[in-house]
Amino acid sequence: MLGGFAAQLGRPTGLRGRLVAIMLNRANRGTIAMAIDALDLQPGAVAADLGFGGGVGLALLLERVGSKGRIHGVDFSPTMVWRAAGRFKREIANGRLQLDVGSITQLPLGDGSLHGAITINTIYFISELDRAFAERLA
Repeated sequence: MLGGFAAQLGRPTGLRGRLVAIMLNRANRGTIAMAIDALDLQPGAVAADLGFGGGVGLALLLERVGSKGRIHGVDFSPTMVWRAAGRFKREIANGRLQLDVGSITQLPLGDGSLHGAITINTIYFISELDRAFAERLA
């Protein structure tokens, strides 16, 4: 049972994955908010939540960068991307949010394209940490 739960944390899928997303949002909200505060993003900034899981970080980042800012969300789990796409339809439609299924080691973003990025509770799922941390911000 614990192995199944751990697998859901690393790559949430299906109904169990959606339940894990709710749990992740509740458990990580404070940590995510502190990480975003530490970025000191200004209105109009471009930022990313890498491994966004339940999506609470996407909401907080969108709020922080305001109507002129842009957020990128990248997650390894198609279930989490699908869930966030439903939750943030308006933000996606108006170009404020871009969601991608992907890996932190192969980001669909150009070097220097971000003012900041957060990733919470993800590094233990990454086998190539040196590659993940080689990405460059603006």
